[in-house]
Amino acid sequence: MITITNQPKKHNSSKLFYFVTALIYLPLFYSLAVIDAKWYGYVLLALSFGLLLWVIHHIVWRGWQIPLCYLCAMATAFVSVYTSRPRLDVSLIGQVMSGSVRFFVNLPVDQDLLTGDAFTQRSVWTLPEGYTSETITLPDSTMELLTKDDSTSDYIFLQLHGGAFISGVNDLYRVMAKRFSDLSGGAAVCTLDYRLSPAYPYPAQQIDTQDAWQYITETLGYPADHVILTGDSAGGNLVLSHALRLRDAGEPLPAALIAFSPWADLSNSGESHITNATSDPTFGILPEQFDGVTPVGVPTTYIDDLDPTDRYISPSYGDFEGFPPMLLQVAEIEVLRSDSELIYQNAISHGVDCTLSIYSGMFHVFQGSLDLLPESRQAWAEVTEFVRGLGRLSNQVQQA
Repeated sequence: MITITNQPKKHNSSKLFYFVTALIYLPLFYSLAVIDAKWYGYVLLALSFGLLLWVIHHIVWRGWQIPLCYLCAMATAFVSVYTSRPRLDVSLIGQVMSGSVRFFVNLPVDQDLLTGDAFTQRSVWTLPEGYTSETITLPDSTMELLTKDDSTSDYIFLQLHGGAFISGVNDLYRVMAKRFSDLSGGAAVCTLDYRLSPAYPYPAQQIDTQDAWQYITETLGYPADHVILTGDSAGGNLVLSHALRLRDAGEPLPAALIAFSPWADLSNSGESHITNATSDPTFGILPEQFDGVTPVGVPTTYIDDLDPTDRYISPSYGDFEGFPPMLLQVAEIEVLRSDSELIYQNAISHGVDCTLSIYSGMFHVFQGSLDLLPESRQAWAEVTEFVRGLGRLSNQVQQA
């Protein structure tokens, strides 16, 4: 007699169940870990996982009851993560991203993969339809010019990338270039790929910025007040230091300055270099490594044998009298927070139209998350509003 059994099918179904369940629960447990969730988050998540394992071996695991069981388990799992996050005023995904930054920054990684040309050469970016990109050769550096084919805008951005002066342009800045163009009604965007330290120490990066400015205002013929300087981190330093040099030389200033988490105080004199020393996911240190008095900043050899209080090296030591409108965005828990606060206090004391926005629970240059986080979407909406409020550019955006 031949007996036919369905055991292999059941076995295969069980394997699929465990595989799918692992795909769902592993990221949830990871999320709890990186956000340092409250204890009951682990309890609820483990409970939902245990109940799911229990029902698969009981009679309720059949037919329409299978998706219902999964739905109930997933709802419990999500609630466990959502309600146990440490801060309710910061989005869940924002806290997961911040925790992930902290996790991956502390992994042992070959720094050569993240600096110089090694990282920037791995480009997968494709030119968007309706745009033209051109590489411009400057005396000691290069610059990428992105233009919208049907644009009538007579404004241009000069984008200065971050990376602690040791990392060059990557695809994120090409994506951001298009975003700047779009939010401004089709303005052109130049992204400078300046020389990097330590092979080219200070002031090579500032010289390259001056070359880019000269090309835009002289070769391309844009008036200074039709140029918007924008940069993040080290690029924010260059935005501010270049504007200081222009002002000090009596040259026309740009239309506006936009800086994301500018690295503007290389002396680490601000309060947040101590108060955020262990909370900053990017540059912070472990609590057991912090003595409570030594300021923590961006690890760098950039200022070796230089005066970190020089206003061109640390723009927070400059004065901003006569500056154009400024938008500063910074993360609440980063060590560079006070860099922006010092700039803001100085700027408003000189009557400058300056806006400082501090984003709760965010990490260094979180704007690079683009549309992934509610906070980064809000930051870009603020940039859009700021740019579109710049006098004549406002009219061009409305016409575009």
